[in-house]
Amino acid sequence: MELLFAMEETNSILALLGAPQFWIVLTAISEIVGITPKLKSNSIIQLALSALWAIKPKKN
Repeated sequence: MELLFAMEETNSILALLGAPQFWIVLTAISEIVGITPKLKSNSIIQLALSALWAIKPKKN
């Protein structure tokens, strides 16, 4: 039962990462961070954004 729940959770995460809306919102957040000096200097936010961009599905 737990394995099934974990698989469903993984599928929903993959669906989220495959949705264009997610990447549009992430781009907007990235732009806001880029123009806000206080947020831009926060390495935790930069690390999180870099990690999300690294897992973005590639276009074929």
